[in-house]
Amino acid sequence: VADAILANNTLTHYDRPRVAQLCEKAGLYMQALQHYTDLPDIKRTIVNTHAIDPQSLVQYFGTLSREWALECLKELLVSNQQQNLQLVVNIAKEYTEQLSSAKVVEMFESQASYHGLYFYLGSRIAFSE
Repeated sequence: VADAILANNTLTHYDRPRVAQLCEKAGLYMQALQHYTDLPDIKRTIVNTHAIDPQSLVQYFGTLSREWALECLKELLVSNQQQNLQLVVNIAKEYTEQLSSAKVVEMFESQASYHGLYFYLGSRIAFSE
């Protein structure tokens, strides 16, 4: 029911943090992300990748600022690098222009994610040829 109400986009003035919190408690993490406006809340919610559609999450990253997107990508790597590595690489590939290649490489190196760095750079080389 809540999903249908929020999907209509008819509500313009409401308690966004409260709605986001309720969505998060109900396991509607993508909806929660769409309503959170503070980085700590976003970082806490975004690590629930097991319950979020990967394509929706990739699109969501397009709405974040460069700094917040990089912070969230780091959080995904810190929380579960093995599970989230492919997702992080896909997001980095999709938004390379927005994030900048140097910052993405720096992020992978800072997290000692050499597999991620390999996959990311491999896609950049294949793309640039």
